[in-house]
Amino acid sequence: MNKLLTLLAATAAVSLLPSGSQAACVATGTIPRIYMAVGVLTNIGVRDNGAPATFFNFTTTNSNVINAALNAESSHITVQVIGDAAACSAVVNGLSNGGNVSAILVSP
Repeated sequence: MNKLLTLLAATAAVSLLPSGSQAACVATGTIPRIYMAVGVLTNIGVRDNGAPATFFNFTTTNSNVINAALNAESSHITVQVIGDAAACSAVVNGLSNGGNVSAILVSP
């Protein structure tokens, strides 16, 4: 019985430790525009599906992410983009910065 209580106490203590994960900017919506120029970061805009709509700006140089975003844009498919910003920046005039793309989920 003592071993069981010790195991339960240890499990509870571990579950109370802070998470190793970090916060990120997560935006779900459609991609109305992508800005690409040779030799610079590609900007991917994600328009939040909610009201009032917020426009999130993410950047990347990864060709796989760019291709997924282009396909989602042309098909008007909902995406979820995760940026490396600690949190989405404050919304100013409907715009928020999400940082560099760390993941993109098409059709979440």
